[in-house]
Amino acid sequence: AVVSTQSGHYGRGWAGSTEDPWQCLAACVELAAALRSPDPTEYVTCLPVHMDGSCNGLQHYAALGRDLEGAVKVCVAPSSRPEDVYIAVINIVLSLQEADLAAGNQTARKLVGMVERKTLKQTVMTQVYGVTQYGARAQIKGRLLDKGMSDSDATECASYLSVLTFKAVGQLFTQAQEIKNWLNKSAFQIAETGKPVKWSTPLGLPCVQPYTRNKRYNVMTPVQGLSQSIPSPEMPVNKRKQSTAFPPNFIHSQDSTHMLMTAIECYHAGIPFAAVHDSFWTLPCYVDEMNEIIREQFILMYSFDVLKQLKESFEEYNPEITFDDLPGLGDLDIDCVRDSTYFFS
Repeated sequence: AVVSTQSGHYGRGWAGSTEDPWQCLAACVELAAALRSPDPTEYVTCLPVHMDGSCNGLQHYAALGRDLEGAVKVCVAPSSRPEDVYIAVINIVLSLQEADLAAGNQTARKLVGMVERKTLKQTVMTQVYGVTQYGARAQIKGRLLDKGMSDSDATECASYLSVLTFKAVGQLFTQAQEIKNWLNKSAFQIAETGKPVKWSTPLGLPCVQPYTRNKRYNVMTPVQGLSQSIPSPEMPVNKRKQSTAFPPNFIHSQDSTHMLMTAIECYHAGIPFAAVHDSFWTLPCYVDEMNEIIREQFILMYSFDVLKQLKESFEEYNPEITFDDLPGLGDLDIDCVRDSTYFFS
């Protein structure tokens, strides 16, 4: 580690071969500085500690539906060891693949020994944020190409795996799927009236989806004529986009609210705070305090029925629409997140 930080060795040591070489090198630099100090145990480090949510989108779905079974899988509820939702999905995918193998499916045969955590992680992580089958195929194909599979086989196998992955996530998180379906249908009902979907976050921030149909613009230049088709506020709403984009946009509004609530409390407590999506950072001496704040703000945010409030706001602004009943709530006690070691870790 120390040699990796010496002049002429940057990127040439083992740090350069790690998954995050620059972060690894930064840690090596900090370690080397501590070892050079008179007393390494008294060295003050400025290297931030990252605390990441465990498949954060699904954590919010579990809280929205009070889904105890889903909460355990994504560490909202306490467990004796960290749960790995990606491995749980892979296990279902592998069992589906085994059934296809027994039926003589040749695509399943090409994937023997190829399905692992890294192959499907990105797709599982983004499925809750609205990744399409097309996007999932592209994600999985990239991983299969990295493993040396030919382009044609990777295309075929990625298409097959994307279907199995979506099916596996649906089996694991039935409550999340029901909520997603409700959000999707409600958004379509609103878009059918010609209005964009709008809602407010738990902090009161108003959100409006800007998706409209494209308007064609013709631009003439001395060289040639160009035709551009772009969304325009003058055009009617794009019903399909309003519908499909709402579930991931709503979940993003929830996770960003949790981030802002955490940042505000950290500010009041004098704790340095930085974040990238669901990765919250602070200095080592503040980790315990921020861990408590993260959990308390999540509990506060879900101390009331968020979906019920959303439906009521939809009904207020769209009285002409009869919305479906909300999916039933589960048995999760949201206060249990206080005792979940691996909720953010």
